[in-house]
Amino acid sequence: SEDDLARIVTLVARAGLRTDPPALGFHRWKALMARDKKVSAGSIRYILLEAIGKAVITADVGDDVLREFLP
Repeated sequence: SEDDLARIVTLVARAGLRTDPPALGFHRWKALMARDKKVSAGSIRYILLEAIGKAVITADVGDDVLREFLP
């Protein structure tokens, strides 16, 4: 929800951490994620929050969705 997002961004900022991803470019992001330990059988698995405290693991995230969020 928008309220959850605002809460998370505020908490992360208060901790002195970045709240926006570095502008690495889409292909660089994909290359880095492909090296992550969550990759299984060549598929990137993503940990997504449905709500605070409720995460799901999925490989079903299209490049079009990623492009919306990655600079």
